[in-house]
Amino acid sequence: MKHAVIVSTTLAVLLLGAGQVASAADGKAIYDKSCGLCHNTGMAKAAKLGVKDALKGDSDSLTASVIKGKGIMKPRAGTKLSDEEIKAAVEYMLAQGK
Repeated sequence: MKHAVIVSTTLAVLLLGAGQVASAADGKAIYDKSCGLCHNTGMAKAAKLGVKDALKGDSDSLTASVIKGKGIMKPRAGTKLSDEEIKAAVEYMLAQGK
C-alpha cells in the first residue's frame, strides 16, 4: 500500500510538471530561434518585432493564426513547436510592441 502511494504521488508530480506552459524567457528563446528571421526584418510582410500595433489581435487569436498558418507562413511557422511554445513566442512579441 505504501508503495502505491509513493508511485501515485510521483506520477502526480511528474504530470504537473509536464503541463507547465512556457515562460516569458522561453518565449524570447523560441522567438529568437524560430520567428526572428522574418519578424526582425519584416520579411515577406511579417509583423516587425517592436513596432507598436504591428500585431493585430490578442494572444489567443494570434496563436491560432500561427498554428494554422497565415499568408506565406506555414502552419506552426514550419516548426514542430507545441501550442504552448507558440503562445509563449506570441506573448513575447506582443510585449515588445508596447
